[in-house]
Amino acid sequence: MDIDSCIAEMKRIWDLSQTKDVYLVCFEKDGDNCHRHILIGLMKNYFGMVVSNPDNLP
Repeated sequence: MDIDSCIAEMKRIWDLSQTKDVYLVCFEKDGDNCHRHILIGLMKNYFGMVVSNPDNLP
């Protein structure tokens, strides 16, 4: 995936989250390397997204 298609997909997820609950799932054993943190950080930077803490989600 190139950067433009990655940003477009993050935007699609962000747009969906404005009207529905969206859950990001990661299978990392070590929470410091969790992809949810990376994606949420990127979305916040690109779209100003305010999100729940993924560590507190089921």
